[in-house]
Amino acid sequence: MARAPRPVLVTLEEAGPSAGLTDAQLRAAAVPVTPDRPGQTTRAYGWAAGQKLAVGAASAQSAAVAAVEVMLIASARCFVKVGANPTAADAAGSIPLEAGERFHLQIATGDKIAAIQATAAGSLYILPVA
Repeated sequence: MARAPRPVLVTLEEAGPSAGLTDAQLRAAAVPVTPDRPGQTTRAYGWAAGQKLAVGAASAQSAAVAAVEVMLIASARCFVKVGANPTAADAAGSIPLEAGERFHLQIATGDKIAAIQATAAGSLYILPVA
C-alpha cells in the first residue's frame, strides 16, 4: 500500500537569509506542497465571473471584482493596478505582467483592475478565485 505524500513547508532557515522575509512573514505565506508536485496547489476559480479586458495605449478598467483573490493572465506585456478607481501606467504603483504570465493577486472585494499596454495591445484575463 503506497503512502500519500506528506506536506512540506519551507522554513526561513531553509530559504536562507537572502529571502528578505521574517520567519513570521514566511509562515503567514506558507503553502503546503507535496514532494511529487512541488509548488503546485489546487484552487477553485469562479469561471462564470471571469472578465476579459481589452488592453491598449490608454488605461482600461475592469468591472468591480467580487472576490478577495484573482488570477491575472496577460496576452501581451502590460502594467496593472488595483483599487476602487485605478489607472494603470508604466510607473511606480503598477505591476508589470509578461505575456502568458499567470499571476495570483489578493484584492479587496469590489476592487477594479486597470491595465495598459507596454508595447502592443492585447487582453488581460481576470479570473476570480472562489
